[in-house]
Amino acid sequence: MSPRPDRDRAIQFAKRLRRRIYLADYTDENLRNRWVGESPAPYSEQVFDVRPDPETTKTILIFKPDEIGDAVYSLPAVRALKQHFPNAQLFLLCQRLTEPLYQRSGLFDEIVAVEPGSWLTRPTFDVERQLARFSVGSFDLSIFLRTYPAYFRQFLKIPSRARLHPADPGMRSDSVYRAHVSLWDDERAHQALQLLEIVGKATGQAYTFDDVTYPEFAWTEDDRRADEIVFGGAPPERYVVVHPFAKDETRQYPLSDWAELIARVRDDLDATWVIVGGPGDPQLESAPGVIQAQGKLTLSQTGLLSAGATAFLGVLSGPAHWAAALGTPTVTVMSGHSLPVEWAPLGRTLVLRADVPCAPCHQKTCPVYGLACLTELRPERIAPSVARFLVSAGA
Repeated sequence: MSPRPDRDRAIQFAKRLRRRIYLADYTDENLRNRWVGESPAPYSEQVFDVRPDPETTKTILIFKPDEIGDAVYSLPAVRALKQHFPNAQLFLLCQRLTEPLYQRSGLFDEIVAVEPGSWLTRPTFDVERQLARFSVGSFDLSIFLRTYPAYFRQFLKIPSRARLHPADPGMRSDSVYRAHVSLWDDERAHQALQLLEIVGKATGQAYTFDDVTYPEFAWTEDDRRADEIVFGGAPPERYVVVHPFAKDETRQYPLSDWAELIARVRDDLDATWVIVGGPGDPQLESAPGVIQAQGKLTLSQTGLLSAGATAFLGVLSGPAHWAAALGTPTVTVMSGHSLPVEWAPLGRTLVLRADVPCAPCHQKTCPVYGLACLTELRPERIAPSVARFLVSAGA
């Protein structure tokens, strides 16, 4: 349960109010897109894209101070960008939390990590001081690789010859490089495709799920210590990684149900079970024979452990997104906070969710429905589906 439900409700009210204010702008943009693309008039037309020149673009800064799941889905977009600008250096401004993930991707020449704070409800950090840590003082192109406007004021402080960001009424600048993102369309795309839509303005390409591909991750010797930390040596032939923790109440499958769910699935799956989590995550009670490694692994060690697992089981969280991106069969117990069309882990994955009328709520706490989106997913209901999927996926 969030310790500040009143503040959370106030923030959600402010976001809904802002959405109402901006709705007219998004309606105008959608009408304009239809008018531009569907004219029946008898004339011919040749349209030239407005995008940065690959020949003169040598330094590109990616602005992405987000958490793990967002970081995972930015990698296909950055990979596409790197292919289109092969002679450009890529710089990244990210959260300290996600720095190891980006480092292992091998996509960036320089990375500066920040620890965002907040002033009341508006996240902030000292952009000028952080930019001084890069080896260059300005950039040919800076890209706001985000779909919502938090931190946009900080982004505008980046000295760059050109800026690329979504066409959003909450993101106002003098840039002509503004990408249409399907965030407010009738058919909203997955987050990975939304970020590809942004870089598509620079590359001139339209992307599909076939373009959601990830780089090979380069693990370090410290990452490889995960096997020793968890198993005391070489990993077993078959093991399942479980990540049952989430920050918000509306993403958290009841901890009391996890032990029963694992016990029911173990009957059909001969494997070692490992629970991973952060230093503050509790031990699961009544889970005999399960290795509990909460707080023992770094993020990159958790990534390596997930890459070698026969399966991954968890809530909708950063580790689930990364496990799916690594090619591990992944089962996600998904609440009504978000919908799969935008946030389902991509790959060999199964999403389990309850069909509740209040989804998506995008809230941190459940004000009315008693977390029905999660409590309806009782272990005895979902365990057979989990077991069938994992067995069919070769776990």
